Amino acid sequence: MPIIKLTDMTGNTLPENDRDLQLARRIGSYLVGELKRAEEKDSLLDTLFEYKESRKHANRDLADSEIHSDEIWEKISKATRPKENTANIYQLGRSATNFKTVRAVAASLLIAAFIGFATYLYMSQQPQLIASSSASIQTLTLEDGSRVTLRPYSSLEALNVSPGEHSYKLEGEAFFDVVQNSDRIFSVRAGNGKVRVLGTRFDLSNWGDQTQVYLEEGSIRFENLDTEESVTLSPGEAAEIGADNLLNSKPAEISEYTDWMNRELTFRNKTAQYIFSEMEQEFNISITAPDSVLNARLSGSLSLGNIDESLEDLSLVLDGQFIKDGENSYSFVPER
Repeated sequence: MPIIKLTDMTGNTLPENDRDLQLARRIGSYLVGELKRAEEKDSLLDTLFEYKESRKHANRDLADSEIHSDEIWEKISKATRPKENTANIYQLGRSATNFKTVRAVAASLLIAAFIGFATYLYMSQQPQLIASSSASIQTLTLEDGSRVTLRPYSSLEALNVSPGEHSYKLEGEAFFDVVQNSDRIFSVRAGNGKVRVLGTRFDLSNWGDQTQVYLEEGSIRFENLDTEESVTLSPGEAAEIGADNLLNSKPAEISEYTDWMNRELTFRNKTAQYIFSEMEQEFNISITAPDSVLNARLSGSLSLGNIDESLEDLSLVLDGQFIKDGENSYSFVPER
């Protein structure tokens, strides 16, 4: 902590050995974390620590934080007021001038420390980008050894990584191979869905107008964050939250959910709109088509090796052609 020259009410610089100046500096070091609570056994500092913790748990927004020095000092005064049969009594300096000085310094340092702490708390709650994929599949290893395979044009952010909880946010699609650890909670948010696990293998996505999860191994709980409805899945089951915000689960084939890792699509009785949405995620494009085409149902497989080849194969099935009408946009035109 930098040395600061302070003056009393008359403008005279306080000497370095001034008890009140040393106290003020200890308060500042204590509040910003340079001194630990265990290192300082002091009723004044304990009061400041408890007040700081109460502000932390209040969980106020940074922009709305208000620190009142009178409120702070009242708590300090009560805690340090002499009591009967109390052996440890904290006494401030005798000078009324120095008393006012240390009060002003302590309040100022406390305000600065709270603002800094509120800033830290605000920043620590913001998602932190871990990885994002471009046109190719990307695999990464998380802090606990779990492996995540990101589909093209997907991203993973950390919401909270602590000894008791590993919480992430997914955009796009990814396959998770989570290391089992009963001492921590592992969760992933995607769209309006959330998956909670201990150790398992599952695929999670939120492209198109739905959030889907498929469980290959282990056990997971899938929750609708809007309605708080949830379902526990067993291996070989899938669940989705559709455009109607309803949560549904069903038995499913693994190939329909993990086929993208082999650069292909496998679909059974899926609408063309569903297939278009999956291709939009895969190639970072947008596709428009008439409702009559979007509602058509298809079964089969489609290679994802090359965007032009994939669109050409799909156009033959749908009996029409894709017209590129922008840098990353296509329109499907049926044959008349």
